[in-house]
Amino acid sequence: MAALGSPHRLAVLTVRLTDRGEPQWRADYQGMTAVTWSPLGLRCGPLDFTGGLTVAGVGPVRKSTEEYELFTRPRRRVKTEFRERTVTFRNEAGALLELDLRCGDGGVALRYRILRPAGDAGQPLLAGEERTGFALPPGDAWLLPYHRPGPYTPAYEDLFQAVPVGAAPGKCRGPGPADGWSFPALFRLASGKLWALLCESGVDETGCGSHLSAGESGLYRLRFPLAGEAKKSVPALGQSPAQPLSRLPWTSPWRAVILADDAGGIVTSTLPTDLAAPCEVADTSWIRPGRASWSWLSIPDRFDRDTFHTFLDFAAERGWEYSLLDAGWWNLPLQEMATEAQRKGVRLLLWGDSTEMYDPVER
Repeated sequence: MAALGSPHRLAVLTVRLTDRGEPQWRADYQGMTAVTWSPLGLRCGPLDFTGGLTVAGVGPVRKSTEEYELFTRPRRRVKTEFRERTVTFRNEAGALLELDLRCGDGGVALRYRILRPAGDAGQPLLAGEERTGFALPPGDAWLLPYHRPGPYTPAYEDLFQAVPVGAAPGKCRGPGPADGWSFPALFRLASGKLWALLCESGVDETGCGSHLSAGESGLYRLRFPLAGEAKKSVPALGQSPAQPLSRLPWTSPWRAVILADDAGGIVTSTLPTDLAAPCEVADTSWIRPGRASWSWLSIPDRFDRDTFHTFLDFAAERGWEYSLLDAGWWNLPLQEMATEAQRKGVRLLLWGDSTEMYDPVER
């Protein structure tokens, strides 16, 4: 068993192996259980790290500090202290899996790193399964259904549902029944004394956006994208699978839990950006954060000139910086709209399908 506490011991993350060599983890906050013993493990190509593991090493506790600037809230200057350590597992074939643990006073996180075994030919490996789970005690939850693949789904365009921990998704706006829940997932536990937000961070081109199972018996299992989510093969990138694909060594995204004793602590947390890699954009002077009016949220089935003017005026009257034009703006007199927005001191944002941006012809 290996444990790691945050700088002021508010949060504790613990890892262990079962008698069958299956890795598990748990998280506690100020003496309250946030995540009970939950599964870990990974399959990547022929490498199986789901059972039969032994501990090859437990690294020393290290201190680290994340210090950077944000363009927007919750605060401009961020400085977060962490304690971290690495636990190394060996599977029955002798391959090594490193589990990075990170613990701050406002949350915990973990990620996998598969080392390159001797004799590896350097061929890309597909991560077919990740067994990470979040087993939560009884409480309340506010969760967004995860839509099954369709022409425009999954798209995170639904309403959050207030349900007890472990409840399956109700009726959703996507095709068919929902396939579990989306990240982020908010919970109120310990009779309202503990708040937790499940999320992920550090997703790059070798990873994928993931989601959660329905939470049977309070266990929310991590799920990779469904078949049909990779809608296009991008010529510049070759065939793009939905699952993570990388040569070794490979590092997974962070699986994280923001922890607080009130909802405000969730809102003001910077844990997702603390865990993410530093920004690679050198010149950020063109980025102008702001508030935007947006018709699609309340009137998704109508977008015409009158609707545009209604929401443009809404933004102008409140001193908001932007108004977002969603699907269908290409059928409207854009020059006229831009001129009117400029006259009222509002800048326009245009919606676009991100998959079209990968293909030079469509772009």
